[in-house]
This record gives sequence, C-alpha cells and structure tokens, in this order.
Amino acid sequence: MDKQAIVSKLRYWTGYILFFGLLGYAIRNAPQTLWEITPIWLALTVLVILVLFAFQVLQFQIFLSYHSIKPDWMWIAWFTTKKGILNTIFPAKSGTLFLLHTLTKRHPVRWHDYLRFMFMASFTSLWVSALALAGMVLEVTYFSVLFSMSVLAVFVAARYRSFLYLGCLPYVFLVACGFFLVFIVAFWFLLNGMGISIAVLDSAYFAIAVNAMAQISVTPGNVGFREMVLGAIAPYISLPKSVGIIAGAIFYVLRVAVYGVIWLWLEWALKDGLVVTSVPKGVNQRIKR
Repeated sequence: MDKQAIVSKLRYWTGYILFFGLLGYAIRNAPQTLWEITPIWLALTVLVILVLFAFQVLQFQIFLSYHSIKPDWMWIAWFTTKKGILNTIFPAKSGTLFLLHTLTKRHPVRWHDYLRFMFMASFTSLWVSALALAGMVLEVTYFSVLFSMSVLAVFVAARYRSFLYLGCLPYVFLVACGFFLVFIVAFWFLLNGMGISIAVLDSAYFAIAVNAMAQISVTPGNVGFREMVLGAIAPYISLPKSVGIIAGAIFYVLRVAVYGVIWLWLEWALKDGLVVTSVPKGVNQRIKR
C-alpha cells in the first residue's frame, strides 16, 4: 500500500472516530429540549436540502452548457447525487474520481476541464463565505463597497477572460450565493426545530463554516471535522457546544438520507439510460476554448 493510500484511509477513519466521539460528548451534554424536534421544522429542513441539491444540479449544468451539451436533467441529477454520496462514504474523493470516467465516456469533455471548472466554482464559494464573514464584522458602508467591487470584478473577469470557464463566472457566482443562502435557512430551520430560537443572521455563522468546508476536504465529507468546527462556533452565538455538534450531525444525516433516496430512485428510473457509451474519437479536441 502506497503512502497516499495510507493517508487517505487515515483521514477516513479519523473523521468517523472524531464524528462518533463528538456525538457521544454532545449527547451527554445536550439540553433536554434539544430532543423535542418539531416535525414541521424537520420537514422544512429537508425541503431546503432539496433546494441545495437543485443548486448543485444547476452548477453541473453550467459546466455542460459551456460545452454546448443539451441538458439531460435526470442523468445530471444522478451524477450529482452519486458523486456526493460516494465522496461522503469513501475516502480520497472516490466519487469524483470514479465518475470522471463516466462523465468523459458519456459526453465530449475532458476530465481535467471538469476539475478546472470545479476549482473555479470552489474558489467562488470560498469567496462568498469570505464576503459573508466580512459582512459580519464590517460596517454596512464598507461591506457594500466590498460586495459591489466583487460583483464588478466577476463581470469584468467574464468579459475579459483569460482562463477557461471565466465566461461562466457570473452564473457560478450566483449559484455560490444560492448555496450560502440555503445553508443559512437550513440551519435556522434545524435549530428552531430543536427548540433553539436564534436570529436568522446568527445562523450565518454556521453557514459560513459549512459553505467553506464544502470546498475543502479534511476528512471524507468532512465527517467529524464539520461537527468539531460547528461546536467551536456555537458559543459565539451564545449556544452550548453540544448544540453545534448535534446540529451538524443531524444536517449531515438528513443530507445523506435525502441524497440517498434521490439516488436510488434515479437508479430505478433511468435504468438503461445510465449505460455509458464511448465518445467518438477526436471529439475531445473540438471542445471550446
């Protein structure tokens, strides 16, 4: 076994050991009201997770549209859910690596182009998190100037692009803002369902962290690491650490459950439509630049 494989497995087991260790600590120290989760708030959280999934599907379609590929929404949804589930369960971004082969066989795109697009999308989401953090600490005037300059920079970069996919940047930026808003609403719904009443803007602290961690993988799916960070953030909005840990764990479980159900349904619905066909020879050389 090579060094990289050992590191991947170590990250995998470290994440899950940390996850269950933190969850055990949080259960022992959680307020009693935390377990009286209101079904309606839980249902609203699930609904918001579906909106999150829709944004992820849209982001993938932006990439395909750049290559003039007509939308096949059910296949795109299948690709998105399977990648998310596999990356959460298995180490070393196994879902992305496995599905890159599926993508390049089905559509006239190159695997490194998809990685370049995802790098740009990840950087954009990180910048949105940085803007949100700036909005929490700066005066409104300074933040407005910073946000306006960021929007201007996005459209200038799209107009005078020198990097592949910069023409997609305005759409990617809007989707990244959508991701962030979804995380805010999801954690506000979830915390209210757990009997914790907080202001909507307070849930932005959790949203900033989760949105940023979605771009940087410390453990597979950031299992354990995410709960540790949310537990550390909770006291800054006058909540016990256990609340942050449990909120992160419930959000993780709900997201995996929702994506799992969608994936299974799509596997059944598509059936033969998932068969991979080879791309004609030479078609990858005709991709836009």
